[in-house]
Amino acid sequence: MNLPLPSNVWYDILLLRKTKEEMIGDASTNSWDLPGGRIKYKETSEQTVIREITEEIALTVEKIQIKSASTVIRPDGTHLVILLYSCCSDSREVTLSEEHDLYKWFKYDEIMTEPSIPEWIKWSIAKCI
Repeated sequence: MNLPLPSNVWYDILLLRKTKEEMIGDASTNSWDLPGGRIKYKETSEQTVIREITEEIALTVEKIQIKSASTVIRPDGTHLVILLYSCCSDSREVTLSEEHDLYKWFKYDEIMTEPSIPEWIKWSIAKCI
């Protein structure tokens, strides 16, 4: 997939690498992931974004905007509804949770050309821009 970046986009995109322990039993075989998680009962999706970002990478975020919604059926039959958001932070200093062992701030073009990043992430990010 080689999607060009619109000229008005200047921000970086954070990807996380799951630990080996986190990969056990995961339907995906790729360790790169976007920050996020499941919505808890009585929690709004925006509250979930704030909670998951705080839990996984210890950043405070603002300007939370929904960018896309899609569904995926994983190889194990799990049906997911994926809501993708953009958000901003004044900090780039990430503190990883025990779920991840590496993070990297990518430019859009880097993500689109990096073979180790799964196609669903590339497709999701391209859809958000």
